[in-house]
Amino acid sequence: MLLKQVEKDYRIADPLDNADRPCYDQLNLMRQFDLISTLVRYMEGLGWEPYQCDHEDANGQFEINWTYSDALTTADRHVFFKYMVKTLAE
Repeated sequence: MLLKQVEKDYRIADPLDNADRPCYDQLNLMRQFDLISTLVRYMEGLGWEPYQCDHEDANGQFEINWTYSDALTTADRHVFFKYMVKTLAE
């Protein structure tokens, strides 16, 4: 989820991402292209082999998939991915 803090609350980072079925609105994905393409480029550089990204069913929700590995490597990548997304989104 891409959110922004507004006072003591959190809201969807993109106020235009408000469709009833946002997964079918490519503009939602394209407005976040800079962040998502940067994430994909870094993942490629790390050798994670990302193969798909899209807007999910909830407003502000995006998905990026990468090739799986053994359980420990995949768990490590997941933890680092969360840190990387948070850092870049800030």
